[in-house]
Formats: sequence, C-alpha cells, structure tokens
Amino acid sequence: MSGQSSEWIDSGGGRIDPQPIEAALLSYPNVTDAAAFGVRDPGTSVDQIWAAIVVASPIEFGELDRYCRDLLGWKAPGIVLEVNVLPRNADGSLRREELVAIARRMTQPPQAG
Repeated sequence: MSGQSSEWIDSGGGRIDPQPIEAALLSYPNVTDAAAFGVRDPGTSVDQIWAAIVVASPIEFGELDRYCRDLLGWKAPGIVLEVNVLPRNADGSLRREELVAIARRMTQPPQAG
C-alpha cells in the first residue's frame, strides 16, 4: 500500500489504500479533484467507502458508478458526493477528518422543526 496508514479505509476485510480509488475517479471525464475516505458505519466497526469529487461540468453519477465498479469492483465507493472544493491544508494534503464531517452533514436528513 502506498498511502499513509492514517488514510487507509478499514473495510472489515482488510485495509484499503484510497489512492487507487482516487486515481479511478480522476480518470473519469470532467472530474478535476477526488478523495476517497472511510465513513464508519454506526452499527459496526467497519468503514463504508465514500468519495467526494470536484467536477468541471455536470456528470452523470450513474455512469460514474458503473465506471468505478468496472475498474474497482468491490472497492468502488458506495457514495460519491459532489463538492465545490476538497478541504486541504497549506501544503495541499487532504484533511480527511474534515471531509468526513462535511460528508455526514451533506447526507443527514433535515431536522424537523
């Protein structure tokens, strides 16, 4: 595995390096930035594979899903979110914990009230 151990996704069946997932996403037309990350399933100690992408122009997410499944098989992200920018620190490193928090906010149902 080539990524830092803190970046790996704990799938329950092993640890997954997010870099090949990100490379697959970046090879899709109009995807200009991508990050793969694990989101812990609340009922287990296993991470679900999620991704966030930045696009130059609209894409068809169903096509992206099929593309990733063809390239990555079971390692394809289950959820892909479109964001305006990926959170990075001053040296350009991805801030994965912040990205997980953003992803959780984006996927939470609206609060009644």
